Order: sequence, then C-alpha cells, then structure tokens
Amino acid sequence: MFINYRRLFNLRLHHSYYADGIPHGVQLMPTSESMEKLKGGNMLLKQLPNGITVLYRSGDDGVSPLVPLNELSLRFAITVQDSAMFQAITNLDESASKKFRSSNILFFRNNPLKHSNNPDDPEKLVHTLIDSVESSLFTYSFYPADPPEELFFSMKNDLGVVVSPGKDAEGNPLPEKIKLSKLDDGSFKQQVDLRGRRPGIFTISIYESESDEEPLHEKKVFVDEELSGKKLLGILELTCGTDEGELYDEIQEYSLSFIRKESFWKYLIVNKYEKVTGPENLEIEDKGADSSEYYTPTSFTKLEPESGENFKVNGLETIRFRSADPIPFFEIPRPSVRLKNADGIVFIEHLPNPSPTATPKMVEGHPESEIYVYI
Repeated sequence: MFINYRRLFNLRLHHSYYADGIPHGVQLMPTSESMEKLKGGNMLLKQLPNGITVLYRSGDDGVSPLVPLNELSLRFAITVQDSAMFQAITNLDESASKKFRSSNILFFRNNPLKHSNNPDDPEKLVHTLIDSVESSLFTYSFYPADPPEELFFSMKNDLGVVVSPGKDAEGNPLPEKIKLSKLDDGSFKQQVDLRGRRPGIFTISIYESESDEEPLHEKKVFVDEELSGKKLLGILELTCGTDEGELYDEIQEYSLSFIRKESFWKYLIVNKYEKVTGPENLEIEDKGADSSEYYTPTSFTKLEPESGENFKVNGLETIRFRSADPIPFFEIPRPSVRLKNADGIVFIEHLPNPSPTATPKMVEGHPESEIYVYI
C-alpha cells in the first residue's frame, strides 16, 4: 500500500545579510489551532533550512486530496534565537515614516487573490508593524504628556468596523466611543474583553472629544490568547485557496524576505603612535571590492575640518574619512579597505569593518558607523 503526499505550498525565507541567504535562527511555528487544521486535512508540515512546506495526502491518482477543502487559513508564530543581533542587522521599518521600535511585532499576510505558482516569482510577503500582542481580556493604558480631564476610546477590527470592547453590567455592548476619565497618576485605562471573537488585528483609537474624527493616538494590537505573552519577532497568516476552490490546483509559492541594514562608514584615523609621517597625506582605497562578488566598490572622501574646527580624539591629531555611499551590512567582512599615502605606500591592508551590533549615529538623517583606527 502506497501513501501519496503532494506539495500544497512552499514558503521560502531569505535574508540579504547572510551569504547563503538563509536567516539564521528564524523559525515559523504553527499555532495549535493551525496544527489541528493540518491534521484534519490530512496534511503534513515540514520544516526546511530555508522555510517550510506543507503537503496533503492525495488519493490513488496522486493529485486529488483525500480530504478536500476549499480554503485553508494558517497562523504561525515567527521567532528568532538572537533578537538583539537580528534587529541590529535587519531593516524592519514598515516605511520611511513608520520606523520599527524594539517593542513592535512584524505582521505578514498573503493575498489569496494574488497567489503565485511560479517558484522563480513567488508571492512576496511584506510586513506591517503592530504594537503588541494581547490576550482576549486585557487592560489598555494611555499616558499622555499633558493629560486632560477626559478622553474618548474606540476600537475597530481589521476591516475598519467599530467593535465593542466589552459589555456593561447589564450585558449590553459598550458604546462606540467610551468616555475615559483621568486617573490620579494622569493615565487613562479601559478594560477590553474580546473573548469569543476570532484572533486578529484591532486598532485602538483615542480622541480628544466624542465628535472628533481624527484620533489623538492609535495603537494596533494583535489579539490571540495563545500567542500573547510569548517572545515573538512576528506573526504570519497564510490563506490558501478561495471560496471557489483552487486550493489543490497548483503548488503555491511564497517568499518572506528580510533586508539588511546599511550605513555610511566613517574612519577616524588617530595618529597615536606617530608611525606615519605626514598623516594629512593619507588616503583610503577600497581595493578589495573590485574582486569581490559580494561588494560593489565605493570611494572614501577625506573630511576636511570646518572653519575654526580643530578635530582631535583624546587630544590626538585625527584624520576622518567617509564612504561616498552607504554600505550594506554583510556577514563576510569587506576585504582590502586600505590605508595608504599619496605615494602609494600601504600602511594597513585590511582596515576593520564596523561591528553590525554597534548602533550607528544618525548624521543629517543618515546612519553612520564610526571606526576608530590608531596608528
């Protein structure tokens, strides 16, 4: 007797920081509800080094499912072993105006109407940022800088529909906008009871008056009893198939990619040991990038002191250089960034690369990694 399984979908993970493209330490773990759905549909989940794949048990023809379904919705917790390192090397911003904070959670979701069956051009999953993961019963707290005597609370689901955050003592749904009174510590609190509702994203809005349409403050939360309290990098929701079926027609392909951070490199060459005469004639040359498949060449410009500036490190003469372009972080060090003089004499063949875990400085809105070199 043969048991046939056929692939339902593939989801591949990628991270541009790593030479092999595999995001080290990242795992996708299905919720218990999703595992029950997989078991009920005679499906298997396989963990792969670069993602996951789901297979379904087929009949004798090798294609038709033994347990037919029109649609399959799964939820995964995304975790990472070294959160600090991952955040240091990964650009997790949602957009230029919505920056990632360490308290944020990434939320990925596919569009079942735009699925791809092409492994060379999979559906690319991009994330939005949510502020927290909560249980179905939680207390929302808001601490404004200059608290008024009252504010108004409202909540919407992921479709933008106002939902009641609970019921009053008589069992009636609470109003669409709830008046909150300032507490002694200057905060505003509201208990939220979403027991009995499906897990998902909810947006809490705070208004200055009951008639306001533009909120003073918003918070986006994901409500899920099982995932609340866990240390998560993100949440993934996958919906395969449609009401018309199509779940088993072709293998569905998804990709979830993480983009590495980048920064300008600034070298501070400190003339501590006075081994180099004429430090003002020093140059930095990016020689290794010419022969590297991982890097594109860039130039380094000497930063001349501004008028009246006498830049020194610990009282020592210092020459500063800055890369012309931002350089992406990469696990393989950039080779042969050379310190030499105008006569072509090389003093240091391989200047150090900045540590990816060191927080860059923001200079005129751009991240800048400083590297101190003592000569």
